[in-house]
Amino acid sequence: MECGIYDSTHPRVEQFKDAVDAREEAILDWESEGRSKNISGFATFVSCAGTLLSGGGIYVAVTAADPEPVSKTVLAVAGLVVAGVACAGSIISFDDSETEQTIHEETIDRNSMIAEIAFGYLRQYGEEESMDE
Repeated sequence: MECGIYDSTHPRVEQFKDAVDAREEAILDWESEGRSKNISGFATFVSCAGTLLSGGGIYVAVTAADPEPVSKTVLAVAGLVVAGVACAGSIISFDDSETEQTIHEETIDRNSMIAEIAFGYLRQYGEEESMDE
């Protein structure tokens, strides 16, 4: 393992520090998005389950009030369409958070590579400070 001490005002040191800071920021964004994704997954489940339970409750109430089979069929079909649209919207928003996670992971990888390259340049072209003073 190689170690070196460099003047913090050197431009290559600044490049390296900026690259590491960008990587750390991307990691924090990724972690935050992960927490949001977990919350979004739970919200998706609750939204779909709530919609289905509400629709079932309304269907039972209307069935008790109006026993005619045609109106029950129309109500059931309409309820399924509404529940399907509500659940589909929740699932699509959950998939968007999965895409965001992938974008954050790619950003972390890219920033890690930039930091490694900046450090390589620093070691190769930077002026190492002497400790013998």
